[in-house]
Amino acid sequence: MTKFEIVPAKKYHCGQIVRSLRKEHKSIILGLGFNGHQELSDCFDNSSICRSWLIDEKLAGLGGVSGPISGMFGQIWLALTQDALKYPIEMVKEARRQMDDFMILKRELVTTILDGDATSRRFAFFLGFTEHEPIIRVPIGAGMATIMRKVA
Repeated sequence: MTKFEIVPAKKYHCGQIVRSLRKEHKSIILGLGFNGHQELSDCFDNSSICRSWLIDEKLAGLGGVSGPISGMFGQIWLALTQDALKYPIEMVKEARRQMDDFMILKRELVTTILDGDATSRRFAFFLGFTEHEPIIRVPIGAGMATIMRKVA
């Protein structure tokens, strides 16, 4: 039987997750010229809450909320491995549980979806995120991204 577990994230998880990111996500990051490890390390350092998702004791996801813990707004981020996609129902259930926890402390969550990452876009919509009106598009490296939000 598969074992799913949420544990406090450790800084070294940033390097581990970058090496096994979803193919689509990794391709976009490389195409934009980002250093994936540095980007995730920055997210980790700027987050008030960071958690790791383990499947059979192997890192499958890393995410958190950046911004001050006492603030009403938070920037949510999530990196998943290719292996995590094998468990879509569990992935959605856990994402909802984590967001419910975050929404106890936050009034609004925002996330950034890189252009070309259709999987992340669908996942965000499924979790209740909507695009800002008017849609906010921001330059990210050599590409663009859309800011999405979820309000309590």
